[in-house]
Amino acid sequence: MVIDTIVQGVRNYFYFFTSIIFLVLAGCGNNNHNHADFPLLNFDVDVSLLSSSILIDNSFQFYPPNGWDNIAPEQLAAAKNIVSCDSAAMFPMELLNIFKSDLGASCVISQVTSDSNLSWFLTDEFQKTLSHNFNSNNVTKGTYTLNNKKIVQYRIITQDVIAFKIFCNINNSIYQIDYFIPSKIYQSEIKKVESSIGSITLPKLGKE
Repeated sequence: MVIDTIVQGVRNYFYFFTSIIFLVLAGCGNNNHNHADFPLLNFDVDVSLLSSSILIDNSFQFYPPNGWDNIAPEQLAAAKNIVSCDSAAMFPMELLNIFKSDLGASCVISQVTSDSNLSWFLTDEFQKTLSHNFNSNNVTKGTYTLNNKKIVQYRIITQDVIAFKIFCNINNSIYQIDYFIPSKIYQSEIKKVESSIGSITLPKLGKE
């Protein structure tokens, strides 16, 4: 069933994410080498490639890629329930939104619900753990400032999927936005994803 597939995917996603956060926190105690530069970066936002804007957690504005739609309310509720009741989770996270396309692309938005800062996501240990868990030797990290917000971004390339993991500090909270693009549709979707990333916290872009 569709809902079972989505819920299981969310469960696997949070098992993965909470486990790598636990490893990072365990290993970065006095690590002070993660002071990164966050140069100003402007994305070429093409509003024709975006859906209508959505207010996330009353904190920031976000435009999903066109054709990436909210999953059904009952599916999101079931996924949230699994996350909130997951006694195996090592780190508290709150699932906020899930968007999916008919071609298998998806976007998951969540919030870290404990004290945190962006430096946790800058460690070499974090990058190595991403590489291990995705079984990929092609994991690249970038930092930049987008619309006055500091961003840590990872691109992970596997045989079947290309993922972008976005971490941003907004209103003293860490939000994570994950884009998962099947490799076979990457070329047709990447401009949508770039425009969507560029829309984070932007004022209204002229679409209702």
